[in-house]
Amino acid sequence: MSFFRKYSPYFALGSGILALSLSSLFIRWANAPGTVTSFFRMTLAAIVLTPFCLRRKKESIKLDWKILLLPLLAGLFTASTYLVFLAAALVSQIVGYFSVTYALGHLPAAVVSPTMIAQPVLTALLAIPFLGEGLQPGQCLGGLTVLAGIYLVNRSHQA
Repeated sequence: MSFFRKYSPYFALGSGILALSLSSLFIRWANAPGTVTSFFRMTLAAIVLTPFCLRRKKESIKLDWKILLLPLLAGLFTASTYLVFLAAALVSQIVGYFSVTYALGHLPAAVVSPTMIAQPVLTALLAIPFLGEGLQPGQCLGGLTVLAGIYLVNRSHQA
């Protein structure tokens, strides 16, 4: 088995966890409520993926763009927030979930599921340089405990 074939699911899982970890940071950077950011993240991801679905389906589907007009116009009038929504859609929604799905197709769920618990730990670590937040000793201990558990689960499946 080639190196790439053996380790690409682990790379996909790691990149998926990283992409999903950035989701909370995007919400903070957007200066918008989490529900608004989630709406735009999902809507923009759906818009990006629609041509691929239409091409694959080979059917003509009529989309009513009037439904999206007001939310998209509202987004156009906000500094940088709209770009954060787009980044959240592309990175967290599309890259994150596609990577984790790929990993689930190539690794046992008993490995992927506990490894996904690394996402809040990575989010907390990313918040230190990007948001200027700090961690309490209990949070550090909890994060180390989670990472040790993930290591043990992955190690037991390799043997």
